[in-house]
Amino acid sequence: MAEITYNKTALDIISALTTINQSVVFQHDEDDDSVVISKAADANKSIAYIFSAPKEVFDFESTEEDSECGFYNFNDFYTLFNVFNEPTLEQDGVDITVKENKSKIKFRLTDQELIKKTFNRVEFEDPEVSFMMDYELIKKIKDLASGNKVNADRVKFTVDGNELKYDLYNTKHHNTFDETIEIENEEDADFSIEIDMKIWNKIPNASYKVCMKEEGLLRLTMVRDDEINVEIYTADMEE
Repeated sequence: MAEITYNKTALDIISALTTINQSVVFQHDEDDDSVVISKAADANKSIAYIFSAPKEVFDFESTEEDSECGFYNFNDFYTLFNVFNEPTLEQDGVDITVKENKSKIKFRLTDQELIKKTFNRVEFEDPEVSFMMDYELIKKIKDLASGNKVNADRVKFTVDGNELKYDLYNTKHHNTFDETIEIENEEDADFSIEIDMKIWNKIPNASYKVCMKEEGLLRLTMVRDDEINVEIYTADMEE
């Protein structure tokens, strides 16, 4: 039985990302001694994320033949984990034991081959626009779009030089909200990207560096002061 080292903050972040996909497959990357999460898109492949961090954030038992660890519903494990304050994790094959003092809970891992492969990599080079969106703005957009306010079903981001305008609206009624914010943009860009609010609401509340490509791609990189890297990808709505 091997002890799993872990980072509680990393597990909290992964739990927040289950709004995108409840299933999680950890994979050890021996080339750079890291752990990554693959196969992390929603069912419609309309939003996806990449998580990578030093191996120590979840150093499960792996071999050259099997370097993956699967959770069909990560929050089932996360809920059991949070029963304790500072538990120890031990792995014995497909079983993980969560224990503290004289109490313990056993959790069985999922065969990762049973978790649908939905996403591997995104080509995202040379974005035309990049800007910062802090936690409060991410949360504000969700709050304003809610049913007891604008009841918006989409958010539209329009870039015009050094200004970014976001519009919240519903295609079935006339309620709208828009706000323009200044951004530092070196390119002379003029285009827009429209996102379904069902997709936007899956993005965890955090601060992000946002990059936009005129072809309709958007990447949000979580702003952090540690070695955990989270990138979220989505795209312009298809009419």
